[in-house]
Amino acid sequence: MNHRHLLAIVEHPAAVSALRCYYGGWTGSRFESLGRPDGTDPHPDQITAADIAAVSLLSVTVPAEGAIALLEGDLGRQVAEQLRAIPTDVDLGTAQAFELVRDGSAANRAWHLLTAQHRIGPVLAGTLLARKRPRLIPVHDAVVECAIKPPPHQLWISLNHQLQTNDGLLRNQLRRLHTAARLPEQVSVLRVLGVIVWMFHQRTHAGPNCIGLDLSAVPAGPDCTAWLGPRTQLTAGT
Repeated sequence: MNHRHLLAIVEHPAAVSALRCYYGGWTGSRFESLGRPDGTDPHPDQITAADIAAVSLLSVTVPAEGAIALLEGDLGRQVAEQLRAIPTDVDLGTAQAFELVRDGSAANRAWHLLTAQHRIGPVLAGTLLARKRPRLIPVHDAVVECAIKPPPHQLWISLNHQLQTNDGLLRNQLRRLHTAARLPEQVSVLRVLGVIVWMFHQRTHAGPNCIGLDLSAVPAGPDCTAWLGPRTQLTAGT
């Protein structure tokens, strides 16, 4: 994961257009707000039916057995125990964040609990945790990983470092984009980064053999239809 590459992405002139188009109608734009009419999570330490519905807006689905285990079984209770140890008000890229996302942390243990059972893969596990701790855990998938190329199994830690580099230059630019795109308050700067990266690469991502994000292929105009490609529809999400 290269700091200069991340800055080039968020400083691209199409970044605000990508955010406005995404939050102007794509279903993934409801990931933060679904089931939260006042913008706050009424059950921050428990994975709920609303959370399971929210992750489906990003085209990942909790298997039936996993949903039952999370809502009524031991898995839900075990994950809740870990969530209680994770503050809701800590941002990735701040001094306290490393201890919360490092190997062996409560977030890491929750991720392992999720991926160990009921066909819940790493992307789905991360998305569930991002719904519960949006300021600390990033949403990501194969498209995002291809575009930013984090070290294997080190996305959280690596991104935490990048957000602190150069006195928080990346974080500050993400805040400026959040303001410029007039996004809802509950959209975190992590989500701003994830949406921009995904929008920039989702049209051209070529699967396991993809060479990565080519910024020269990013649409420059404000027309939201420019972001659509053979892989996407207007109702698609990250």
